Amino acid sequence: MPRARFQFSLAALLLTIAAVAGVLTLMFHAPTEPACAILIAAAVMLSGLALTGLAHGRAIFHTFCLGAILPLGCLLIFIATNMAGVANWLLDDQQQKLHAGLEIWTYPIIDNPAVVRLLGVGILASIALGYLCVGFRWLIERREPPEG
Repeated sequence: MPRARFQFSLAALLLTIAAVAGVLTLMFHAPTEPACAILIAAAVMLSGLALTGLAHGRAIFHTFCLGAILPLGCLLIFIATNMAGVANWLLDDQQQKLHAGLEIWTYPIIDNPAVVRLLGVGILASIALGYLCVGFRWLIERREPPEG
């Protein structure tokens, strides 16, 4: 019986399960401010890892990164457009907020539970789309050439 070309390693599966569990814990059980800060940092780091994997990764890792880069890119756009809200959260003195011109940001994104869920869903979507691309690659490589 021929052996399948693609098999998940136990380490990759355990790492994926731990990542999903960590993101879900941050989304639903952690306080909003630290969870948002951790998920913003994770989105930025995962985007860098995905870009590095696209440029220098092996075939399977390259395919995973190709699927994961779209949701991570959308998260980076969201984070970049809302950085004034994060800066407002970091500036705790009202005079500094007024001096910096950030008085319009009365409800920064880092205090918003919906933002934590959006960041978590984006990270989970990047994991799911990465594995989906790997599955498609496996299905395409698994085809046997037609007999002629």
